[in-house]
Amino acid sequence: MDEKQLLKTALFKGMDEDELGQSLHALHARERHFDKGETILHVGRSTHEMGLVLSGSVRIESLDEMGNRTILNLIVPGQYFAEAYALLGNEPTLVEVAANEPTRILLLDLQNLKPGSCRCGSGRRKFCTI
Repeated sequence: MDEKQLLKTALFKGMDEDELGQSLHALHARERHFDKGETILHVGRSTHEMGLVLSGSVRIESLDEMGNRTILNLIVPGQYFAEAYALLGNEPTLVEVAANEPTRILLLDLQNLKPGSCRCGSGRRKFCTI
């Protein structure tokens, strides 16, 4: 992952490289590749990770009772998704997230960012205010 690219995103803007490194470590950041059409987040499942699109794009979709899909949003590089579900923890998702094309995602574990948990480095405090 390109640290200079990450520092330009809304999530990490204003951090220096040391703060970014501390934040990525604290958030157990990991990069994953998804093929076109591959599901990243399934309807009805909970998650503690949010995703930051590094390359490619993802679709956020709603599925009705008949199995029809409605695209709610398209997330492109530098944008993120599933942050609300990741912070809620055990709340099942109401949407599906799928790769719109070959896509690289930075997954960030938010389970340690629950209220009262932001006690370490300034980079993490900055991240907690998003």
